[in-house]
Amino acid sequence: MTSTNVTLNSAKKELKYQWYSHIIWITVIISVFISLLNIYGLKSKATSSYDLYVKTYNLYKEEGMDVDKMLDMPINITGTGSEQVVDNPVRFRLAEAGEAIGLLNNRSIITNTLEWMTFVFFPIIFVIYSIYLASYDYKYKTIRIKATQVASSQLITSKLLSLYLGVLIIFVTTTLVSFIAGYLFHQQIINEIPNDISARFNTSLDHNNLVVQILFSLLISLLFASIGFLLGILFKSALLPVIIFFVYDFIVPVLGKYDIRNIISVVAHNIFEFKGRFQLFKPTPVSEMTSFSILIAVFVLSILLSYVCFSRQSKYNM
Repeated sequence: MTSTNVTLNSAKKELKYQWYSHIIWITVIISVFISLLNIYGLKSKATSSYDLYVKTYNLYKEEGMDVDKMLDMPINITGTGSEQVVDNPVRFRLAEAGEAIGLLNNRSIITNTLEWMTFVFFPIIFVIYSIYLASYDYKYKTIRIKATQVASSQLITSKLLSLYLGVLIIFVTTTLVSFIAGYLFHQQIINEIPNDISARFNTSLDHNNLVVQILFSLLISLLFASIGFLLGILFKSALLPVIIFFVYDFIVPVLGKYDIRNIISVVAHNIFEFKGRFQLFKPTPVSEMTSFSILIAVFVLSILLSYVCFSRQSKYNM
């Protein structure tokens, strides 16, 4: 019990440092801002799609077409790609507008936020965030002081606890703020559309399991936080591991089907539909069970290696 209390007290101190150094709030602000850019983009897309429908409606009406009848007729599309021919452009544009507006409706807001953040920005944000938390004691030479107060295992456990709690705070805040913003944008758009038109929109919910999407996104966030933490422990600084991660993530191509990026894409395409602004690359096929097992293995291995590396480092000659 004493050991547990020491670890929890140390974790509280780590959280206080995140609070007073503003690192957690800076990260929250950056994450929320990036997420809101996506929500605003979805809102702009919805608005422009509806405006295009109105222009198409008025154009065909001016040409003497029975546009109201066209809205009740089905859509037939022939051809593929840029050579597609639509026999009912008015109804087609209305359907496009409905789909674009629907991306801001109910659970779709959260799904689109998770797609945008989980597979682009959360890995970057949480790797940098965790590298800093793992390495700041080396930078400011406070590792010596902390090493005399608690055991190595307790110290690194407290750091990981504070890291994962910080990740949870950032994750939940970003998702919640994005949901509120998306809901407000959706209400604003719907209020400007006549009721007889909005009633034609398909408001059915996605079949995807939102709980699974949230849990998987949280797992990916914790995974990259753990990887970043290990890099911070190994290099005892922030700059070099951040450069290494950026080179790997943005410059190095996917290194086969067992590359972590391909593995993530395999599982993601079984959970998300990617109907919004972000489209994740198509992966090289790997069984879903194998992919998920690899992700869990990398997550656990990152934590274990962090303990091993930290325990073998001297805390007094830095």
